[in-house]
Amino acid sequence: MSGTDLQRARVLDVRAPRPNGIAAASLTLALVGIVLGIVPLFIGLALSFVPVVLALVFGLVGLLRAPARDSGYGLSVAGLLIAGFTVVLWFHGYGVLW
Repeated sequence: MSGTDLQRARVLDVRAPRPNGIAAASLTLALVGIVLGIVPLFIGLALSFVPVVLALVFGLVGLLRAPARDSGYGLSVAGLLIAGFTVVLWFHGYGVLW
């Protein structure tokens, strides 16, 4: 019969998790900050300061945005933990002496 070869309509799932780029940026910057802190003689402290502070800020923003996007919670927490660990290491000589 003609007219029976209809195409199936696509269904858009509106509850699909949207990517949380801020959370991914938090984790990336935290990793960059902890790696740059290895450089000795205060240079590592200076190089890792900006990425770690941005990782802390992006991690907090990512946590606030995670429920609305249904994604990014783990990335935000990981970025916050690594950045917080780097800040603790700063007070114990990380990035200052080798």
